[in-house]
Amino acid sequence: MTFLTRLEQEKSKLKELPSLLAFSSYCFNFSSSILGPVHPFYVYNEFIQIQGVYKNIPSCAKRVATLLAKTVFFTVLGITLDSKFNVTSLLTKEFAEKNILEQQFYMIFIAMLLRFRFYAGWTIAQANVTLAGLPYDGNDENGQPKWERMITVHTSHELKTTVKERVATWNTAISLWLRNYVYVRIATKENQSKNPKAGFIANIGTFIISAFWHGCYPAYYFSFILWGLCVEVSRIAYRNRKLFSFADNIVFLPVKTFLVLAILGYPQIIFDLLTTDRVIHFFKVTKCSVPIGMLIVLALNFLQVKSKSKKSAGDGETKKNGEVTSSPSSKSNSPKKNN
Repeated sequence: MTFLTRLEQEKSKLKELPSLLAFSSYCFNFSSSILGPVHPFYVYNEFIQIQGVYKNIPSCAKRVATLLAKTVFFTVLGITLDSKFNVTSLLTKEFAEKNILEQQFYMIFIAMLLRFRFYAGWTIAQANVTLAGLPYDGNDENGQPKWERMITVHTSHELKTTVKERVATWNTAISLWLRNYVYVRIATKENQSKNPKAGFIANIGTFIISAFWHGCYPAYYFSFILWGLCVEVSRIAYRNRKLFSFADNIVFLPVKTFLVLAILGYPQIIFDLLTTDRVIHFFKVTKCSVPIGMLIVLALNFLQVKSKSKKSAGDGETKKNGEVTSSPSSKSNSPKKNN
């Protein structure tokens, strides 16, 4: 499943209400109610009715074995390292005494270990639905079965070097659902034409809705709002990519990757702290380094946009005044008709 195209929208549209049994089955099956990956009702209905690609589901043994191997790997690694390295170590006096650069490297490492726990849960969930055949999406050009109709997470996430790529490969099914059913409905073309900030509002609103879905711990809202700001900062960097063209050089790749991991890892740690007192203490210990950095970028972008708006308005006024002053002159210099 990808971003909803018109064809996907037509497929997912319910032409008649399903029966109570069918809808209850959809709501309470493992994929919908526990760990995902989420999917539209029409996909589940095709699966139950054995329609479309589900008429001939091939063996999934190899795919399931791979997913279970990943589950074991991330579980063992997470349990082994979590006893020595966890978020509570970021609240200690020893961590507070480190300089900002050392703190950032350590936080990036802790955030990576936190992701291992999610990988373990999501890969076993993916193995579960794959065993049933639900993610089957036909065969590729080589005749090999594709199992990507719905994906919880791409473990290649760790190799991505941009905010956009990392967001797209993390909790993939939920990200697509939020994109298709929340963000797109807020940031419509009509809204964006009326309000230039519609995209920003839709972005932050989508992350807040995601935080609400997770629960009521204050840390969730801190972290998801910061993730929303991360996306905005990456958009600003992309719009001004000509200024950072030198960063495309492979020499600067480690620096770019470090910055991406730092701004995305910071909210991830807050997410795991849960309570307000621990979050506030974490802000104090880290001197709010990442949030302050992002706010500076957002403030500079605001000033840049405001400056461009004033210049554009000034140019428009000058042009308008020029047309007005040139009008009498053109009349006086126009040749008179001979009677």
